Amino acid sequence: MKTRLVILTIVAVTLLAAGVSFAGIALTKHNLSSAAGANSTIKSTGAGSTDQLCIFCHTPHRADTTSGPSLWNRNNATAVGGYTLYGSGNKTLGNSTVSNPNPASRACLSCHDGNNAINAVINTAGVAGTFTMPDVAGRLSGNKLDAASGYNLGTNLSNDHPISVTYDITKSSLNTLTAGTGVVRVTSDTTGQGTSGSATVECTSCHDPHTSASSYFLRATTAGSKLCLVCHNK
Repeated sequence: MKTRLVILTIVAVTLLAAGVSFAGIALTKHNLSSAAGANSTIKSTGAGSTDQLCIFCHTPHRADTTSGPSLWNRNNATAVGGYTLYGSGNKTLGNSTVSNPNPASRACLSCHDGNNAINAVINTAGVAGTFTMPDVAGRLSGNKLDAASGYNLGTNLSNDHPISVTYDITKSSLNTLTAGTGVVRVTSDTTGQGTSGSATVECTSCHDPHTSASSYFLRATTAGSKLCLVCHNK
């Protein structure tokens, strides 16, 4: 009886954790579906709308396998080479030249460069053409992020933190990462992960698009510059 109770408790906790994860994105501005709550000002409504929150980025079928994350469902109208990255002559502080964002960051820019329609998905799951996305003053105009929106970064990223640069652990100004993937990811207020010597810094290094645990989808708090200090040794 006691063993059964323990098993049921573990299952319940697991399901609860999954529910919290799902609820995380459902309650954020990244929920663009017609079922989005008050936290989402840009949403698909009216005829030709969709209540699927995942479909704006992912699809189980006919996905783009050449760029972006797994099962990627978005088109990026900005040509490769169409971005101006941080630094004079597109050079980073370490003097390495980076001309184009990597797929991991181009995925985010497929909405946030203002050049791509929010509803420009590959597989609309039965909805003919594109999803209906009504304009929102100062936020969405003609299915694209409005030029006045703070979420529209544009294609000139020269005044934004470097992306798609290699995290060079030989630099004394950078902290050593724990073992992880090929993309640097801040995992707590004090820890960053990535493959030492070859991991790259991308949009998702600091932002987690699937959770709203902190403002602007940040992976750590900015209090006391903790987010910055995970990587930067100051």
